[in-house]
Amino acid sequence: MLFVIVLYVAVAIVSVGSLPLSRLINARDYALAEAARPALGGFGFAMIGAAAMLSTASAINATLYGSARGC
Repeated sequence: MLFVIVLYVAVAIVSVGSLPLSRLINARDYALAEAARPALGGFGFAMIGAAAMLSTASAINATLYGSARGC
């Protein structure tokens, strides 16, 4: 648990440090992908976007399995 907390804080610090705050606010729905763009270019933006879609699908899948066990 501590590792995940440290990882999330590190990602937030890098994201805020790589872009101006106004640009992050404008890209609030895809801020992490926008923060990857300066270092990794369009490929990094697409890679983070794809990872976000996969993690969303994984969370939905876990929610469906979790709610199915309760019935």
